[in-house]
Amino acid sequence: MTTPALSGLTIDSTNLTASASGFTLNVGSASSSANMILNNTADTQMNIGSSDSSYNFTTKVYGNLTANDDKITVYSTIDLITAPNSIEFRNPGGAIFKNVIMEFNGGNTSRIVTMYNNTTIDGNLTLRNNFSGNGGISLMGYGSPIVAVIGNFDMPYSSANAGFNRFGDGGHNLNFRLGGNLTVGEYYSAAPTTEILLDDITFNGTGNQAVNITPNNSIVGTNQKSVFIVNKDSGAVAYETGSYAQKYLPWYINKGELAGTIASGTITSGAITAYNHFAATTDAVFSGSLSSNPSTVTLDPIYSNIEVDNPSSTGFTRVASLLGADYKAPGGEHFNDLTLITGAVGSGAGVGHVAFYGNASTSDIDLYVDGTFKVDRPAGATNTLYVDGSANKPTLQVYDAVFTGTSGTFSVGSAYGMDINISNDFTLSYANGSINNTTLKFNGADEQLFTYTAGTIHATSSLVVDKPSGTLKFMSDNKTSNASLTVSSGTLDPNGNTFTVYQKNISIGADGVIQGKGTIGITQDVPKSYTFTNNGKVIADGGGADSTLTINTTGAIKNTFDNTGDSGWYALNKGMLALPGQSITTGSNKTVYWGEEADADALPDMVNSAKLTFNNVSSVGTFSINLMASDRSDIEVSLDNQAYASYWDVNFTGAFNYVDMIFKYDDSMVQSLGIEESTLKFYHFTGGEWVDVTTQLDTENNLLYASNVTSFSDFSAQGNITANVPEPATMVSLLSGLAMIGFRRVHRSGKK
Repeated sequence: MTTPALSGLTIDSTNLTASASGFTLNVGSASSSANMILNNTADTQMNIGSSDSSYNFTTKVYGNLTANDDKITVYSTIDLITAPNSIEFRNPGGAIFKNVIMEFNGGNTSRIVTMYNNTTIDGNLTLRNNFSGNGGISLMGYGSPIVAVIGNFDMPYSSANAGFNRFGDGGHNLNFRLGGNLTVGEYYSAAPTTEILLDDITFNGTGNQAVNITPNNSIVGTNQKSVFIVNKDSGAVAYETGSYAQKYLPWYINKGELAGTIASGTITSGAITAYNHFAATTDAVFSGSLSSNPSTVTLDPIYSNIEVDNPSSTGFTRVASLLGADYKAPGGEHFNDLTLITGAVGSGAGVGHVAFYGNASTSDIDLYVDGTFKVDRPAGATNTLYVDGSANKPTLQVYDAVFTGTSGTFSVGSAYGMDINISNDFTLSYANGSINNTTLKFNGADEQLFTYTAGTIHATSSLVVDKPSGTLKFMSDNKTSNASLTVSSGTLDPNGNTFTVYQKNISIGADGVIQGKGTIGITQDVPKSYTFTNNGKVIADGGGADSTLTINTTGAIKNTFDNTGDSGWYALNKGMLALPGQSITTGSNKTVYWGEEADADALPDMVNSAKLTFNNVSSVGTFSINLMASDRSDIEVSLDNQAYASYWDVNFTGAFNYVDMIFKYDDSMVQSLGIEESTLKFYHFTGGEWVDVTTQLDTENNLLYASNVTSFSDFSAQGNITANVPEPATMVSLLSGLAMIGFRRVHRSGKK
């Protein structure tokens, strides 16, 4: 039943109930507005309607509504109707409303509802557009009210001709705290109907919430003045969109979880100003995807499974300094996984761009990816994805790095570079992928795998092994990198593969090791311009089978300090180390170094290195040495009761009168095998037997001298094994990580 229209209604300290459901109280009418005022001067609880929904009713107010006391609870559904005038919703006393409908009727004239003071709606709020024409409605705040809506906030349309709904005025004067769901546009019209948001909505419900943008509807933020905020102690906000989604509308996750797909609508064209912004703080989780790349993403959370995905056929364009999607990380933020994808197809697809920003004021890690950092070009993609750093060169610490694709192209570090620290495995497997201006640093404590089967690592980049322990193992063959290679600490294992850098340096730091079999090399258009520097250890490790570690370069092999420790060259476990041959021209007193900085006045100081001075080279030839492990099947038998400290296979293709030789033997092997150092001799295998060619033994510098040697073959440092073998604690080789090696009495077949 319905009451006649009242010209106005003031309820003072009186409960108002209905005796049956279906009762409607009209305050004013469609043709004549009237106000409703609720007072409670008696300081007792006043109820409008009943907590029992069977005895509740609806109050239609064609005018302003004012509630003046916090001890007022309105169970009646309040239906505020703006016809013909705009209305004000005043709640200075903080009354609680269970359900409120703000309803707008008419043709093409806009209507306004102004909310005053702090208001709690302990139920649902509906902003309904009933216009038959193109009229719009605006919900605004006065005096920056905070409005708590415990239930749902719906903005439906009842006509395909309705205009727009506008939330806020852009001055942040209306701040919603929403505990339920937000639903936009229940009328499925042929053309999109738009909700315009200019102020903030905070999702703070205790359970799961949802944002539903129904098909053919959209949300548009304006002038960066509207923000969706997630601030939840529990549950997630699920985001769902229809045919049209959102644009120019920031999301900010303060606490809680945002799930679903955040789409930025026509912002993907990059045509004008991009206001989309995505931010989060330390207690935030985002478990959805950014499907058209907001223009700015500010990271400060522990994230989960973030995917930047643009399946649009138009792509998104790099505009001026906007640079597509910018990830601004002030330092220390975490992802579980981060995947960067653009899937734009067709002509004029444009480019995709993601830029990472670091903290210019610190050297801390800017962004952590605790799982996989992936750059992907999916099937059908024709555009280019650019993944850049910024002028302050951010540092990303990731677990796995996977750069892959099947179509289109990607470029990591095209404009600005970055440092990507990798604690587990790395894969580059796409021919149209490239890495520029970027340092790939492998810093995990355990074994890491390096798989590089396709793509280009450019000369502006560098590969760095800087591991506290463990090995970086190459898992692919025949790849040429333009980047420099540095082993600062930890071990690099070629794993039987070939890895070559082009016109860049390779260097091994004092704590660095290259160990294994395969080939590590430098190719260059200008010989000797780029160098292989060994300040650490290079170990040919056959792993129990005769095999070779080859260092292949036309540039100089050098070390940059006077070694007093165990830096140098080694062979073990049936391994053989081959360094590049050196051409020797004709003439007298030609000095050549092997495994050592070329310095005519210096003695060799790298372990197992050598210095040779040729007298009267009568024909040009190539000089080379292979360092052999003492347990290989192709070496000569040692003398009785003696063991090898070092074993060298020396070759020269030219002719000479004689040569003076200085070789630095492996003192760690002397100690580990219990060789009596004073008995060491320098032996030359000639005429089918070992011949002592020693002219001097320097046990302080671990040097053996030989003079007037007239031919080359195998040379060795051998000595007597003492009866008192050192205790296990002292038998450990000075070479970190090497196992103790016993001598083998074997014979090489096919001996020259």
